[in-house]
Parts: sequence; structure tokens; C-alpha cells
Amino acid sequence: GLPRALAESSYSRAGVQSRGRVLGLADTQAVIDGITAKHDNGPKVRVVQSTTDLPIDAPSDAKGLYYKGQVWIVADNNSSAKEIASTYAHETIAHYGLRNMLGRDEWNKLMAHIQLGVKSGRRP
Repeated sequence: GLPRALAESSYSRAGVQSRGRVLGLADTQAVIDGITAKHDNGPKVRVVQSTTDLPIDAPSDAKGLYYKGQVWIVADNNSSAKEIASTYAHETIAHYGLRNMLGRDEWNKLMAHIQLGVKSGRRP
């Protein structure tokens, strides 16, 4: 099976293109507040300054994280409102939504297949 941390968490990575200017914690929170104000339901969203502020160890270029029912956005690794919105959408739809839609067993199977592809040199 999957390692427990992978089964319970998922994250987005920034990559090289995202290492420019950042909006900062307050501006990132304002973008998230603007997005989530339009939603009646969904996961709780926390904005943190850096990956060291996340509840689990994550790569230093992680843009966002889904962990134990919450979405986490890393201000330092998102350089624009558009990128913040994209990270939020990825964490909320791909991880929170898909995980809830598939259920635990099917989610774990999907993640195992993705990890197998990564280990074989293919990237998801």
C-alpha cells in the first residue's frame, strides 16, 4: 500500500517558473478570501508563509498542500493572484474533491498508480 503520509496528503510543486516575486502572506490571504467567499462549501483553507509552516514535511517548492481535510497555500511559492487561484483550484478539485468522490480505497489505488509511473520515470 501507500505510505501513510502519501495516503493522507498531496501537494503541488512550484517548479522553476514560480521562483520570482511573491505577493506575501497578507495579499495571498486576501486572494484566498476573495475566492472562498464565493463558495458555500469546501475544505478549510490555511495560508502560510513558507513550507516550514506546513503541518508536515514537504518539498521546499511546494505551492500548496491538501492534508487531513484542509487545503494549505504557501505564499512564498505562489507569485501572482492567478497562480494562487490555480494552486487553490488544484488542491481543492484534484485532491479534496477527487479524494471525496473516489473514496479512500479508490484514491489509494489512483495514488499508487501515479507513484508507479513516477518511479518508472514518467511524470503525472
